[in-house]
Amino acid sequence: MLFKKILVGIDGSNVSKKAARVAIDMASQAGSSVLCLYVIPINPEAIEFYKMGKLKTALKEEAVEILDEMKKEATEKGVTGWENLIEEGTPAEKIVEMAQLQGCDMIVLGTRGKSMIEKLLIGSIAERVAGSSP
Repeated sequence: MLFKKILVGIDGSNVSKKAARVAIDMASQAGSSVLCLYVIPINPEAIEFYKMGKLKTALKEEAVEILDEMKKEATEKGVTGWENLIEEGTPAEKIVEMAQLQGCDMIVLGTRGKSMIEKLLIGSIAERVAGSSP
């Protein structure tokens, strides 16, 4: 077995879904388990806005829908060790933290997320993860 446990970060974008499909193919071939992580980004400046119950509920519902879609695809490809996880925080930090806490030995991410503007303003999540992950 090449990798025992793969973490794939997903945000609902087509690029992140492609990354999830790569993780599914890898897990299917190697018999690995997959932790599919959706991080609801929390902007410290917008905490009060974020605390609004309806917004938080909508974000979590969207995350569940996306994660379930990927789990279904994984099951169809024969991946039996699949776990969905939703966290809140800074995506790059949460990805590295969860990979370490969950004992993942591989992280799979897309290179672009939902917003190119976000990449220009705060940098690539994938670049941050690559720079801080052991």
